[in-house]
Amino acid sequence: MIEKSLPQTDDSQSAATMRRITDAATREFAEHGYAGARINRIATDASANKQLIYRYFGGKQELYEAVLVEMTRTSRALLAQERKSGRDYLDYLTTHESGPDSGSQFPLWARILGWEGMTNASQAPQIDELRRANFRSRSAWIRTDQSHGEISSTFSPEFLNAVLMAASIFPITMPKTFKLILDKDEISDDDLRDWSIFIKQLVGDGLN
Repeated sequence: MIEKSLPQTDDSQSAATMRRITDAATREFAEHGYAGARINRIATDASANKQLIYRYFGGKQELYEAVLVEMTRTSRALLAQERKSGRDYLDYLTTHESGPDSGSQFPLWARILGWEGMTNASQAPQIDELRRANFRSRSAWIRTDQSHGEISSTFSPEFLNAVLMAASIFPITMPKTFKLILDKDEISDDDLRDWSIFIKQLVGDGLN
């Protein structure tokens, strides 16, 4: 299967422009979702001519899918790197993706996933398959950790994968609900750290 990817160019200046566009698009889709995103705002944020976006990507749908591919490939590389290092999955999830020290891009990705869950904006089977492969990698990592006794074996790796994904993005995609549940006006870094510890304890030993 051929993976859809960013347009290729040998021109370093063009490559830099495309990077600015995809970074700006990631911020725009995270803030407004696919339906609310505007090419004009992306062009302004990227300091790029709007016509360049159409030239490089074809339109908003193609740009959105390019962002999804970039997210997926970056996540795949990070997952492989962290798993190879010998790190356990819960430690990776609760520090890189759930905690206050999460990677700078993850909150944006989480918001895009939240918007997508409501709108199903992407209709690209090849991208879905690429993303499905990432989730298989996560489930495989969970399965390995279950065999080592680091994660409860009570439930299937796939169900745990879904629960952990939902838990890790919940404070990001539903911040107001999270604040109301905690009965707080603002969520602090300590709250996020406590949430990460809770996830780790719940799935690591709380279900055994």
